[in-house]
Amino acid sequence: MFFKTLNKLSSPTNPNVKNHEIVFHNNSTENEFLNRNIEFWELKSAISKTKNSTPGADNIPSIWFKNLDDASLLKILGMLQQQLDFSVLPKVWKDTIIIPIPKPNKDKTKLTSYRPIALTSVFCKIFERITHFLTSQKKLNPNQNGFLSFRDNHTAIYKIYAAISEARKNKNFFVAVSLDIKSAYDSVHVDDLILKCLQLDKELPSSIISSGSIECIQNFFPNHFIIATDGSKSHCYTSIAGFSCLQQFCYRIHSLNSVFTAEVLAICQALDELVVPEKDILILSDSFSALSSLKNISFHSPKVIQRLAAKIHIRKNLNQNIALLWVPGHSGVSWNEKADSIAKQVSDFSPYIDWTASEDILSHLKKQSFQITEENYHKSKYQLLIGNIPDILTISKWTGNRVQDRLIARIISKTITTPGLLYRFNLHPDPLCRVCIEINDISHILLKCQKYASVRVILWRKLNIVSTNISYDVLLSHILANKNNLLIFVQTLKYFEIV
Repeated sequence: MFFKTLNKLSSPTNPNVKNHEIVFHNNSTENEFLNRNIEFWELKSAISKTKNSTPGADNIPSIWFKNLDDASLLKILGMLQQQLDFSVLPKVWKDTIIIPIPKPNKDKTKLTSYRPIALTSVFCKIFERITHFLTSQKKLNPNQNGFLSFRDNHTAIYKIYAAISEARKNKNFFVAVSLDIKSAYDSVHVDDLILKCLQLDKELPSSIISSGSIECIQNFFPNHFIIATDGSKSHCYTSIAGFSCLQQFCYRIHSLNSVFTAEVLAICQALDELVVPEKDILILSDSFSALSSLKNISFHSPKVIQRLAAKIHIRKNLNQNIALLWVPGHSGVSWNEKADSIAKQVSDFSPYIDWTASEDILSHLKKQSFQITEENYHKSKYQLLIGNIPDILTISKWTGNRVQDRLIARIISKTITTPGLLYRFNLHPDPLCRVCIEINDISHILLKCQKYASVRVILWRKLNIVSTNISYDVLLSHILANKNNLLIFVQTLKYFEIV
């Protein structure tokens, strides 16, 4: 009932619904207007409104700012303007002192029984209070009530109360939805969020991404020598490349090597050629699978991963720390973009490394063997009898075990043990079904036998088969259409007394 009413109210054609357009002016293409410099009076106003509360990690109280002369405030204004222009905040602003305050009548042994109070930098608070331009030019959503003068949670409650009163007065419906999602930001699907931003044309310029990523990496790894690696595979070449501020390399490798192998080999080669003695190394790679495989290394890991682990171990024995960092490919990070460009510049004249991963050789042989099998099948009489079916490699991934693999193979080739089949080899005296008096083979059991009519009706419904009179080939096409249909069929075979 609730959802029917909600659907009725949400209809744009409902005359009882009053729609309020939100005035929100920050979607203009005139972005330069948003970049107006901070004025001196705005800074003084923000300082005067700052409360004399406990300072943050920098231990600078608000009273210190209030006692500064105009010359000192002008220097602070220049600092704030520079931070706004370059989108760079002081590291101390990111440090917060957390004081846990116990909630009344709560279990003190539980972390959730405490309310965290954050003490942040007063300098940062002053910067955040410079909002006059945003409010006067209507750059903030009018529904925002937090962190603004003369507005708080009571303002929001009053708006709801006024809307309810107006609805009751006019005998209209009022629907309110309250959401309190625990750890909402922790559960956000990042890929979907990025997709929505791209759909709204809110993609950050590559220049901002590049400068921001470089600053971030240098802040976290200030004493590391940075190397970027990349592997590339095209229809012509498979190559590896490495790049640092001092030198670079690019090699061709055997075309049998996969992209995964190329990415790992590039890191191995970088450890041999690009490292600087007596300095810690940071290697940037856009291969998440390579770094994940290295993290979860075991005896069964690919040989190229074991080779990389051995090289890292040797460097550690030389008191050299090696850090590996995943960087998304083609995201504007200059180091990786350079390595990617170098890898794609490979030619016949580029130096060649004669190394091929054994796993890639086996994979190639399996693929080649499968192709030969497919070609032989399409040239044989069985293709005309059975038709085009999913390959064995596909079907084997759908089934649960080897027993099911054999069962499906016998269903496809009609070699399930039945009286009709055994009679052909003089192994059974009577080929006929006792119920239907027809040849009792697998086709008869699955398609026609009256003994299994009720089971057949249920199976047909699950497989979305409409016609009751179908051929064996049509049945196979439905069964092998997807994994779900195949599993339904396998589970139903026991009711046909087929095991």
